[in-house]
Amino acid sequence: MLNQPDQTQTKKVGEPDWTQIIKPKKDTWNGVEEADWMARLPDERPLSHICLPGSHDSATAHTQSTGVVSSAVSWICRAINCQSLSISEQLNAGVRFLDLRLYPEKDGSGSIQFVCVHGAGKLRYTCTWPESEQALKFEEVQDECRTFLREHPTETIVISIKKEDGDDNLMAELPKLFVPDLWYTDSVVPALSMVRGKMVLVRRFALPDRLLPCGIDLSAWDASRDNDRPAGVFPVPKEGAEPTAWIQDDFQYWRPFTNWTVTDKWVQRVEPAFVQFNESEADHPLQINCTSCTNFMDVPTLVQTMNPVLIQFLDVQGMGCFDCWIVSDYVDATLCRAVFTLNDPN
Repeated sequence: MLNQPDQTQTKKVGEPDWTQIIKPKKDTWNGVEEADWMARLPDERPLSHICLPGSHDSATAHTQSTGVVSSAVSWICRAINCQSLSISEQLNAGVRFLDLRLYPEKDGSGSIQFVCVHGAGKLRYTCTWPESEQALKFEEVQDECRTFLREHPTETIVISIKKEDGDDNLMAELPKLFVPDLWYTDSVVPALSMVRGKMVLVRRFALPDRLLPCGIDLSAWDASRDNDRPAGVFPVPKEGAEPTAWIQDDFQYWRPFTNWTVTDKWVQRVEPAFVQFNESEADHPLQINCTSCTNFMDVPTLVQTMNPVLIQFLDVQGMGCFDCWIVSDYVDATLCRAVFTLNDPN
């Protein structure tokens, strides 16, 4: 069982004093629908000061192999698939941060298409539509988001885009696919009033200087690098420069001769990040806490341990206790509500 903020227990050495962090809860969010929760927030609130529910590898509810591993080996999907809900289902459940991983490729006519994938090289898996098993493409995700925003104009969707595999140079073609007036692509974190009814680009891929600025620049966000560093929250773009964001994203992949567990992920990574974010000054950059983790074998089993503890932890926090985007595997409406009710609408 993971360490939890149980105030009936004696505080252990080095454990955060949650009695100084937990604040009284209010009933402000009672009756608020998950699909429209941002309507309760004031227009002047910056996105960096909103607790956003997010999904990791958002398009991976359905995948099929394009590498050497046969898609008939069903167990591999337990390591590749990180969500059970479609993009539209996630948005209706309250998700407002999507994590898209793209593979740019040229089709037979020479046109470039951007396919949603998870993994690279021989272990690249293509995200698909469940009914047809056809590849899920960026434009189709954009259409789903546009439909949702048309029906829920008070909301905004932050979309993080990372090139997962393929030619870096082809990513310069992606902005040409953005629907005009639907995207916020400035480099400054906006207030909510500027982006209601829009998608906000968080760019995790490089672009030529001639195309900059383009989106909130988190191109230096490197989770694999964070796995090789001590536990902590690290600045992006890099140490020594003014950070665009502070991010905890150590997914702690399996290493030989180690006994890493989900407990380590929570105790050493997730919970300390929440403590640091609680202590942030009023004027802070983006803060992102990723609870996703993998052993390259069985993500759903790990989630069965992580997500209930995360929800319990969030449920005892008061509104306004910290501002961060919380990015998780296998999100649902219960997890989303535990996150967005941390926001103080006043």
